Amino acid sequence: MEEGDARFPDLTFLQLLFGFRSFEELMVAFVDCYPSDNTTRVLLRVLFPKRPSHVIPLG
Repeated sequence: MEEGDARFPDLTFLQLLFGFRSFEELMVAFVDCYPSDNTTRVLLRVLFPKRPSHVIPLG
């Protein structure tokens, strides 16, 4: 198993990826969602800002 710089339980990364929640909101909602250091926290905030999104189902 490879170690990473941030922990995302279950499918919480998808909420960050699609802009549904910010990383700070994920850390409050899920106690096991956290960065390894402050640099990672800043990078996730810049790369994945919270914003409205529209997901269209296929099929």
